Amino acid sequence: MSAADTIRQTIAALRVEADNLERVLGADPDGVAAFDSNGDLLIFDPDVDQPPVRPYIKGSEEQQNWCGLMLWAQLRSLNVRQGRGASPEESVGIAQTAGYQDGRGWNRWEFGWFKDENGDRWADEDWGLRHLRNFYAAVRRAVPDDLN
Repeated sequence: MSAADTIRQTIAALRVEADNLERVLGADPDGVAAFDSNGDLLIFDPDVDQPPVRPYIKGSEEQQNWCGLMLWAQLRSLNVRQGRGASPEESVGIAQTAGYQDGRGWNRWEFGWFKDENGDRWADEDWGLRHLRNFYAAVRRAVPDDLN
């Protein structure tokens, strides 16, 4: 390969990278989203990933959005991946991990967005899933396929 061919390949690779960066900037002018090398939003898995900020219901808008995401994503994960609802004790733990002081964090959500069956909590397939997707969009992350 000639030096000119090497330079052309480098230019082509840099153009692809520049296009990806422009796409990222266009989708996220404030620069707060997390993108992979293809310019796609990073997937956030509540079972393995940590939020980039501490979820806190009395914190900044970003912290509050992560609070909502963690609440709904953890519940949905338990429902889908383990095929069961969250026990009352687990519901308290989910709320606390999500940035609430205690289990009363569930009180701010309308009952139709989750349901209690036989004492266990489930995310509603319609409203609960809509909230999950909205919070993922708010924090600019992608929902894992199995939770969507």
